[in-house]
Amino acid sequence: MIRFLYSLSLLLYAIVSLPRFLKKKRGGAKYSLSFKELFGIGFPKRKENTPLIWIHAVSVGEVKVAGTLIPFFVREYEGCHFLLTCATKTGLERAKTIFPAGTECAILPLDFSFTMKRIVQEVQPDIVLVSESDYWLNFLSECKKSGAFIAMINGKISERSFSRYKKVPRFTRMLFSPFDKVLVQNEEYADRFKALGIQSPVRITGNMKYDVAVTVPHSASKNAITFGSTHVEEEDDLLNVVIELQRKSPTLQIFFVPRHPDRFDAVAEKMETLGLEYGLFSKGSSHPLILVDAMGALMGLYSCSKIGVVCGSFSSRLCGHDIFEPILAGCIPIFGPHMSAQKEMVKYVLSSNAGKQVSIANLVSTICSILEEHEEYKTQMLAGQRLIEKLQGSSQKTWSELKAHVNDEHPKQAPKLTESVL
Repeated sequence: MIRFLYSLSLLLYAIVSLPRFLKKKRGGAKYSLSFKELFGIGFPKRKENTPLIWIHAVSVGEVKVAGTLIPFFVREYEGCHFLLTCATKTGLERAKTIFPAGTECAILPLDFSFTMKRIVQEVQPDIVLVSESDYWLNFLSECKKSGAFIAMINGKISERSFSRYKKVPRFTRMLFSPFDKVLVQNEEYADRFKALGIQSPVRITGNMKYDVAVTVPHSASKNAITFGSTHVEEEDDLLNVVIELQRKSPTLQIFFVPRHPDRFDAVAEKMETLGLEYGLFSKGSSHPLILVDAMGALMGLYSCSKIGVVCGSFSSRLCGHDIFEPILAGCIPIFGPHMSAQKEMVKYVLSSNAGKQVSIANLVSTICSILEEHEEYKTQMLAGQRLIEKLQGSSQKTWSELKAHVNDEHPKQAPKLTESVL
């Protein structure tokens, strides 16, 4: 009965979402999904009998987290190959820059049982890693039936999700029972999973986001600031901040980065309505105000900025983004009051004086203070470097939890291939 109700809910969701899906397709949205992707048509198939690691990461952030484990697998097991699935096209694009050559990347289809049964049988994964919090009943069940070892990595569960899962205990037990190991970020998440009656071993391995490597060298030699991951709910206020910053400091270089690529044109219209002159990142513009109309550029922009304003945090309808990324890239994070999804990071950053949390009303003055007070800038930069040293190492802890199983199943002498196994 539970599976029937789950499948019915999924079907109703698909029907309700159909008009929005068709609208995006008619509009030629670059990052919209296709019917084939949603139903697993053309999904990669396993072709070789070598160890296969299937990693599911919902989008960009989770992909980067999963990527921190790849060097461990590659170093210890040269014959292992990877299948990476995401829920977004932006996640797939990011994965192609992180994962080894030969890795197959695909959209995880809708979680219908007939779809999942078919694609899992065709892939036959040895190990399945689910990054953070994208759990699907049929996907996990079919992987377990196939004999795969399944682990949650960098796991987390919000208070809201925890409350929802508690209301449906039978479904919750079915959903999480396939996991052989649950590796979570902190004690709070571990307690929530245990309170749900999870029978699998729950281990605290830390937050792997702190181990994400930055491949672009820091070069903040000029006055530059990046507004990263802006949302529609806050963009009007943020653009007014941009206007005020340009008035106070005409030579300031500003990068404005919308969170979602389908909003590039809408943000451009907002800028034009406000009388803001700007250049496009995709055109290689050198204008003092750049609208970043490309994906995958944020960390590079943070690395050439003195300040990274982490948006998605200046409206009560939002819950914050990764404020550790600017620190890793070598700049100072400033973020808003609405950070319910990043409580742990906020605690670390504020207690170490590695960043600032301010309201939109105080954003301009805080930015100007950091740019003008060189000693304050140096102090916070040093605090950020110390925080990095303190927090890194979670990927090693996660690998230590996984390594024992991989050792049992896949000897180090696995043959190395030069082509994809999929």
